[in-house]
Amino acid sequence: FLDYAGAFYPSWDPEEAKRLTAKFGLDPKAKISTLNRGARRKLSLILAMAHQAELYLLDEPLSGLDPIFREEILLHLIEAIQEKGGTFLIASHFAEELEAVATHALLLKGGRVAAAGSVDSLKAAYGELRLKAGEAVPPGVEVLKEAALGEDRLLVVRKQADCPARLDNALTLTELFKVLA
Repeated sequence: FLDYAGAFYPSWDPEEAKRLTAKFGLDPKAKISTLNRGARRKLSLILAMAHQAELYLLDEPLSGLDPIFREEILLHLIEAIQEKGGTFLIASHFAEELEAVATHALLLKGGRVAAAGSVDSLKAAYGELRLKAGEAVPPGVEVLKEAALGEDRLLVVRKQADCPARLDNALTLTELFKVLA
């Protein structure tokens, strides 16, 4: 199948396809119909990664994989990004795991962009702010969620870029996804 698929890509690298097939432990002679879900996911990744493209579109490359193989795939993605160059656009619900490889993130809510930017800028803009009883929310801070902590308040906020308020804790992409969902 890999030879057949490779014929469609002028930049197909058969040696890379063989290397990835061995790395992922797939039988190169196996029929696709005999592969389980995880093996089919591995085959999809081989098809995506065995050529030199300027743009790689990966839709949920980590779904349906056990945690050990998910980590292996992430490591391979990091290697591929460093070696191949190009742009990797990865759609995934595994936001926290992708923080290690992502430079930018786009979070959707109801099919619309809820937040977008570099991972660093998102972490700088969204976070937790703890206020003492009676303390006002600083200007330039939008409260997204609020909880009582004894007499204090714990706020999940988005601050404007020029806002001098200091956040107590930055949110991970997963936490941000949950807040915006």
